[in-house]
Amino acid sequence: MSIIETTEVKCRDCYKCVRNCPVKAIRIVHSQTLGGHHAKVVDERCILDGQCLLVCPQKAKKVVSDIDKVEKMLSSGEDVVASLAPSYVTAFAGVSPEQVVAGLKLLSFTQVTETAVGAEIVAREYERLFKQRDKPMLATTCPVIVNLVEIHYPAVIPFLSPVVSPMVAHAKYLKKHFPKAKVVFIGPCIAKIKEAQRPEANNLLDGVITFDDLKDWLEEKDIDLSSLPPGKVDGVISRTARLFPIGGGMLKTADLSTDILNEQILSVSGMEECQDILLYFFEKKEDQLPKLVEPLACRGGCLGGPMIQTDEDLYYRREKVLRFVQSTEDIAKKERKVPQLPASELVQKYRNLSLEIKEPGEKEIQIILAKTGKLTPEDELNCGACGYNTCREKAIAVFNNMADPEMCLSYMRQRAERKVNLFLSSTPHAAIVVNSAEIIVEANEIANKIFAKSCDNIVGHKISDIMDPTNFRKILQDKKFVRINQVKRGQNLYTRETFFYEPQEDLAMGLFQDITADVKERDHYMRIKEETIEKTQGVIYKQMEVAQKIASLLGETTAETKTLLTKLVRVLQEEEKQNDSSS
Repeated sequence: MSIIETTEVKCRDCYKCVRNCPVKAIRIVHSQTLGGHHAKVVDERCILDGQCLLVCPQKAKKVVSDIDKVEKMLSSGEDVVASLAPSYVTAFAGVSPEQVVAGLKLLSFTQVTETAVGAEIVAREYERLFKQRDKPMLATTCPVIVNLVEIHYPAVIPFLSPVVSPMVAHAKYLKKHFPKAKVVFIGPCIAKIKEAQRPEANNLLDGVITFDDLKDWLEEKDIDLSSLPPGKVDGVISRTARLFPIGGGMLKTADLSTDILNEQILSVSGMEECQDILLYFFEKKEDQLPKLVEPLACRGGCLGGPMIQTDEDLYYRREKVLRFVQSTEDIAKKERKVPQLPASELVQKYRNLSLEIKEPGEKEIQIILAKTGKLTPEDELNCGACGYNTCREKAIAVFNNMADPEMCLSYMRQRAERKVNLFLSSTPHAAIVVNSAEIIVEANEIANKIFAKSCDNIVGHKISDIMDPTNFRKILQDKKFVRINQVKRGQNLYTRETFFYEPQEDLAMGLFQDITADVKERDHYMRIKEETIEKTQGVIYKQMEVAQKIASLLGETTAETKTLLTKLVRVLQEEEKQNDSSS
């Protein structure tokens, strides 16, 4: 299982982890579902220095945690002993070391012991080897350095000291004194998770959690360390071994020289210095090498471990450790017990874990370079934006399936410009391209004629300077096609507007088709139609009025005629009656 995992939805087209990984153990892959590129840690190449976690701006990387496993052990009532790395003194800002111990006991750890006990055991073994061994030696107290040598500098393996780390030595010590207990290491280092899986640590460590894990765990349990009374460390209290997380701490504990001008003994910290010293061991003859080097991968030693996330600077942390050691010196002397383990139980062996790096020929390199438009040496900008120092270095990474050809900022910009320029020059409509910051990055001449009012060119201006930015914002957010059939822009301008998203460059593009003539023609037609309807209605009204008048007149005439005829009928009827009676 991977120790460092990437959350793909958070990781896209950044390459910051590649730039900062000292051994380029990051593979960049193209996501078919999410689009863009995302990073994946290559476990076989990773030295677990944790830089990729620290520099990731999107917090897209996470470390596997043993918290759930440890909680189950504690809830089941098992005897669980915490082995607390000496850097715990600085792991929590505004909190005393004794309060950290108290917090762990509230989490139900049976005992809270210090890994410094194992550091003291290891330091005495280094003292013995230094006196007895003539061959130059690289200390192996730092698991990141062990990973670095085994994977990337295997030629230096013979110089690694055959000594386990303080964590492993302390775990062996605890298992010997508490055979049935579970041992959980707590520290600032991710590499300890992998170290616990080494053959020398087999079945010794039942869990490894980081200080960041512990911080989250305490917050989840609503335990405020700053409000707790001081707790007391269990077991042996080591004095000078508490200096182990500081550069030179191991040398001091082993009663060896910490003089920075000593030619035989050297202490270095920080990945760059450590890689330099490994190259020095690789290139020089044995008689030109120092007798003992204490290399610590993190700047400032373990106090700068990736899983110590506090606002306190390294120098304050160092001072905090020194003050703590001084303040507890009398107690350590009073309760002095010398922890011991046989030398045979402190032996560690190493393996060549290097991977084959395929070296492409010049032809293959040229083919890969050509894919990103690099046809001549002048085209190789070597800008480092992709994470690799040179274009050729990146081409080798592509050849080894560690990088993608399109991880080239200048190439992608040029390609985008070609696409955009072709699009802008070919469309008969106004076109505007806006980036995620809502800045107009491209606009064609038609757009400038229509929208440029107080400036000669709208490129470089905020889209809100020339129009309502709502539609562009919607496209950048929803990334969906939008069409609006008619928008009134100004007194004599109507447009049909189409917006769409360009995912590779995270751009929103807007097309503005001038439909003013169509709108005016439609309006003219509507006016004629309305006038025709109005006139037709007037004619109909007049016709109805005439008809009504005619009907009225016809009605009056008919009534009079009816009356006269009725009278005439009556007269005729009366005359007929009179004639009948006279006869």
